[in-house]
Amino acid sequence: MIVPLRSLAGVAAPLLRHNVDTDTIIRSRDISTTAKTGFGSRLFACWRYAADGSQREEFVLNRPRYRSAAFLVAGSNFGCGSSREAAVWALRDHGIRSVVAISFGSIFFKNCLLNHLVPIALGRQPVLEIVEKLEQPSVEPRLSLDVDACVLRTAWGRTHRFSLPECFLEMLRTGSDPIDATLARIEDIDVFDAEDRGRRPWMLASSRD
Repeated sequence: MIVPLRSLAGVAAPLLRHNVDTDTIIRSRDISTTAKTGFGSRLFACWRYAADGSQREEFVLNRPRYRSAAFLVAGSNFGCGSSREAAVWALRDHGIRSVVAISFGSIFFKNCLLNHLVPIALGRQPVLEIVEKLEQPSVEPRLSLDVDACVLRTAWGRTHRFSLPECFLEMLRTGSDPIDATLARIEDIDVFDAEDRGRRPWMLASSRD
């Protein structure tokens, strides 16, 4: 069981790049386990580190202002490319629990939800406005998220509403995974199974022979 996520508040890092693919989020050679942990240091490795392994000071997640980011604010088609789930694991392991973007790669979007990282698609104009503010030194670079209300708030007083499928919102609220969500409806499943056996008894004939 994962810790439920009903609200989130923290630093937001602006990364207004478009078509950031999953191989950029985490390279295939940096995926050595399926344990879902230990990937944070390799997040955006090709951008974060120089050839000698030192940190590139200009990269947003290496800058002191955004180093502890809980939110990442990105461009369009974020998470496109391959379906590697480790891209989400790397973001989570680094401490990022929500990605706000103009749009997402479809498989990446679902992988976020399955791994309790909140993907928020706001469209072009709201994201550009948020990024502009986050980059202003005089503005506190923080966002807050209310999962129950599906509301994102900025430190400068703007409110943005978003939508997510109810089944995934429930998983976030309860800390459950797809198996937990299925088992929670086991009584409904048993009723359906009994009714289906009555309607279509021939479907089970091969298993009894």
